Amino acid sequence: MLIRGQVQEVTQNQLDTYRAQLINCTIEGDSLTPPEVEIDLGDDGIPDVAWKRATITEWLKGNEVRVRAGLTKAQLLERVNEHLNPTISEEVEEITEDNNNGDALALDNEEESQGDDE
Repeated sequence: MLIRGQVQEVTQNQLDTYRAQLINCTIEGDSLTPPEVEIDLGDDGIPDVAWKRATITEWLKGNEVRVRAGLTKAQLLERVNEHLNPTISEEVEEITEDNNNGDALALDNEEESQGDDE
Protein backbone atom coordinates (compact mmCIF):
# COMPACT_ATOMS: atom_id res chain seq x y z
CA MET A 1 0.00 0.00 0.00
CA LEU A 2 1.34 3.43 -0.94
CA ILE A 3 1.18 6.16 1.69
CA ARG A 4 1.47 9.80 0.66
CA GLY A 5 4.55 11.55 2.00
CA GLN A 6 6.49 8.38 2.78
CA VAL A 7 9.42 7.08 0.76
CA GLN A 8 8.63 3.57 -0.45
CA GLU A 9 10.34 1.06 -2.66
CA VAL A 10 8.21 -0.59 -5.31
CA THR A 11 8.95 -2.90 -8.22
CA GLN A 12 9.00 -1.59 -11.77
CA ASN A 13 5.88 -3.67 -12.45
CA GLN A 14 4.01 -1.98 -9.57
CA LEU A 15 5.16 1.42 -10.80
CA ASP A 16 3.99 0.70 -14.34
CA THR A 17 0.62 -0.57 -13.06
CA TYR A 18 -0.14 2.44 -10.85
CA ARG A 19 1.73 5.17 -12.78
CA ALA A 20 -1.44 7.10 -13.74
CA GLN A 21 -2.44 7.39 -10.09
CA LEU A 22 0.96 8.67 -8.93
CA ILE A 23 0.28 12.38 -9.33
CA ASN A 24 2.75 14.86 -7.80
CA CYS A 25 5.12 12.06 -6.79
CA THR A 26 8.88 12.01 -7.16
CA ILE A 27 9.89 8.77 -8.82
CA GLU A 28 13.54 7.75 -8.67
CA GLY A 29 15.12 4.93 -10.63
CA ASP A 30 12.27 4.56 -13.12
CA SER A 31 13.32 2.59 -16.20
CA LEU A 32 11.11 4.80 -18.38
CA THR A 33 11.96 8.44 -18.92
CA PRO A 34 9.11 10.97 -19.23
CA PRO A 35 9.10 11.36 -23.05
CA GLU A 36 8.75 7.59 -23.43
CA VAL A 37 6.02 7.28 -20.83
CA GLU A 38 2.61 7.08 -22.46
CA ILE A 39 0.07 5.32 -20.33
CA ASP A 40 -2.86 3.49 -21.90
CA LEU A 41 -5.13 2.27 -19.13
CA GLY A 42 -7.13 0.05 -21.48
CA ASP A 43 -3.97 -1.07 -23.31
CA ASP A 44 -6.05 -0.85 -26.50
CA GLY A 45 -4.71 2.19 -28.35
CA ILE A 46 -7.90 4.15 -27.68
CA PRO A 47 -7.48 7.45 -25.81
CA ASP A 48 -8.47 7.45 -22.15
CA VAL A 49 -7.98 9.75 -19.15
CA ALA A 50 -4.34 8.70 -18.75
CA TRP A 51 -3.44 9.98 -22.23
CA LYS A 52 -1.93 13.44 -22.62
CA ARG A 53 -4.14 16.08 -24.24
CA ALA A 54 -1.71 16.52 -27.15
CA THR A 55 -1.66 12.78 -27.83
CA ILE A 56 -5.48 12.62 -27.80
CA THR A 57 -5.53 15.50 -30.31
CA GLU A 58 -3.07 13.66 -32.57
CA TRP A 59 -5.21 10.49 -32.37
CA LEU A 60 -8.35 12.42 -33.30
CA LYS A 61 -6.67 14.15 -36.24
CA GLY A 62 -5.27 10.80 -37.38
CA ASN A 63 -8.84 9.46 -37.38
CA GLU A 64 -10.06 12.47 -39.39
CA VAL A 65 -12.02 13.99 -36.50
CA ARG A 66 -12.11 17.79 -36.51
CA VAL A 67 -10.67 19.44 -33.42
CA ARG A 68 -10.09 23.05 -32.56
CA ALA A 69 -7.58 24.68 -30.26
CA GLY A 70 -8.59 25.17 -26.66
CA LEU A 71 -10.61 21.99 -26.12
CA THR A 72 -10.18 20.45 -22.69
CA LYS A 73 -9.11 16.85 -22.21
CA ALA A 74 -12.71 15.98 -21.25
CA GLN A 75 -14.02 17.57 -24.45
CA LEU A 76 -11.42 15.72 -26.52
CA LEU A 77 -12.34 12.41 -24.88
CA GLU A 78 -16.01 13.16 -25.63
CA ARG A 79 -15.07 13.56 -29.31
CA VAL A 80 -13.25 10.20 -29.13
CA ASN A 81 -16.43 8.63 -27.72
CA GLU A 82 -18.59 10.26 -30.41
CA HIS A 83 -16.19 9.05 -33.11
CA LEU A 84 -16.18 5.48 -31.82
CA ASN A 85 -19.94 5.40 -31.11
CA PRO A 86 -21.66 7.56 -33.74
CA THR A 87 -25.40 8.07 -33.55
CA ILE A 88 -27.51 6.48 -36.28
CA SER A 89 -28.32 9.84 -37.90
CA GLU A 90 -24.59 10.66 -38.17
CA GLU A 91 -23.93 7.29 -39.83
CA VAL A 92 -26.77 7.77 -42.33
CA GLU A 93 -25.67 11.33 -43.09
CA GLU A 94 -22.06 10.23 -43.62
CA ILE A 95 -23.07 7.32 -45.87
CA THR A 96 -25.37 9.60 -47.89
CA GLU A 97 -22.61 12.18 -48.36
CA ASP A 98 -20.05 9.54 -49.34
CA ASN A 99 -22.28 7.65 -51.80
CA ASN A 100 -24.35 10.39 -53.41
CA ASN A 101 -22.06 13.38 -53.77
CA GLY A 102 -25.10 15.43 -54.81
CA ASP A 103 -26.37 12.87 -57.36
CA ALA A 104 -29.56 12.25 -55.38
CA LEU A 105 -30.69 15.85 -55.84
CA ALA A 106 -30.07 15.72 -59.59
CA LEU A 107 -31.92 12.40 -59.81
CA ASP A 108 -34.94 13.83 -57.96
CA ASN A 109 -35.08 16.79 -60.35
CA GLU A 110 -34.98 14.45 -63.38
CA GLU A 111 -37.85 12.36 -61.99
CA GLU A 112 -39.94 15.50 -61.43
CA SER A 113 -39.35 16.74 -64.97
CA GLN A 114 -40.20 13.32 -66.47
CA GLY A 115 -43.47 13.29 -64.52
CA ASP A 116 -44.42 16.70 -65.98
CA ASP A 117 -44.12 15.45 -69.60
CA GLU A 118 -46.86 12.85 -69.26
